[in-house]
Order: sequence, then C-alpha cells, then structure tokens
Amino acid sequence: MKKLLGIVAIGTAVALTGCQKTDNGQHTDTAKGTPVASMNEQEKASYALGVLMADNLKTELPTIQLNSFTAGLNDAYNGHSGMNAEESKTTFLNFQHKTYQETVDRNLKDGQDFADKFAKEDGAKKTDTGIAYKVLASGDANGPQPTDSSNVEVTYEGRHIDGKVFDSSKEPVAFNMSQVIPGWREVVKQMHVGDEWEAVIPANKAYGEQGTGEGTIGPNETLVFKIKLLKVADNAQH
Repeated sequence: MKKLLGIVAIGTAVALTGCQKTDNGQHTDTAKGTPVASMNEQEKASYALGVLMADNLKTELPTIQLNSFTAGLNDAYNGHSGMNAEESKTTFLNFQHKTYQETVDRNLKDGQDFADKFAKEDGAKKTDTGIAYKVLASGDANGPQPTDSSNVEVTYEGRHIDGKVFDSSKEPVAFNMSQVIPGWREVVKQMHVGDEWEAVIPANKAYGEQGTGEGTIGPNETLVFKIKLLKVADNAQH
C-alpha cells in the first residue's frame, strides 16, 4: 500500500505538469518542453516538483502511458472516473506484479547469458561455486589473504552488465568482510594483497530478487565488479 501511495504522490506531480495548457491559457509543446519563463509562481513550483519526481516515475513505472495516467487522474479529480477505487487498486497492483515478474525473469536470463559469455573469454576462470573472474594484476602469491572476519582495504568499481557504472570507491575504502555481499566475500577471500580481479557476481550472490530497493540495482541483477585488494588489516591468512 505504501508503494501505491508513493506512485499516487508522483502522479500528482506529473499531473500538475502534464496538462497541455497553463492557467493563463498558453498552450505548451511537450516535444520541445514547457516555456517555464512565462509561468506564474504557483505554476513554476508545480513544474519544479514534476521535474524532481520524473526520475522516480521512470524507475518505478517505466512502461506507464502518461496520457492514460493523466486522463485517469483528471477524471477522478473531476468526479467522473471509469473505475472505482477498488477496481483501480486491483488493476494497478496486478499490472505492477506482472511487470515486476517479467523484469525478474528477464534480468536472471540476461545475467546468466552475460556470465556464460564472460566465462568463455581469454583468461577467465571460475571459483568453486561458479563465479566467473579474470585476474587483471597479481600481488605476492604468498601474501596475506582475508578471511570471513578480516578487515580489508580495497578500491573497486561496480557495473551493470550493460557497462554502466553504479558505484565506485575512487579512493581506497576499508571495511569488514562481514559487511559485503556473499559474492564479494567469496571472491576477495581468494585474493592476495596486490591482486586485482574482475568478477561477475550472479544475483543469488549479490542482492537477489529484491535488488537494492531504491532502483540502483534491480531484481535478479548480475553485477560486474573490478576489485583491487590493498591491505588485510589483521593480516589474517588461510
């Protein structure tokens, strides 16, 4: 229900900006953008809210039909909607569930296909549980390796399988191994200080079917990490 209410809040912002005519009667060209300079204070505030909400709307409902959406909002506001509240809620939630499941299934398949292709590339190897990786640089083969409870210092970059970077340390960061996703823990435990690996982490060893919740990482997403192990603070070794 909170999700639904959140979408309604976003929708309100879109409705404020989605009209084809401003209060002063000026028509807008949605293909070229709205002439903000000619708006009054209330119109500008409403438009600004729509801009701020736009990315959330795209993330939550990328397949939304804006014309139908704004028509439903305007009809309900004016008291002549084609659905009652219960029908609207059921229709929306059924569609949301269907599209979510399609995303879950598609991400799982795309991730598996990507991992299979990566594993066939020159230099690619696999861990005992099947995580594909490449050794980009090697440290001392007799140097320290982390354990599940080690404190480590690393640099890293996280990418989606389409190559888009979603996170990067830029500078060295320190953390305990218990704080990271299972795939990270499994990979880093096999590295020595000075090693740099690129690893493909499947969803079941990353953020699973739930993703991260805020949209950065979707459900069942396979992730690609480049990790360089700089230090094992407690010098724990296997």
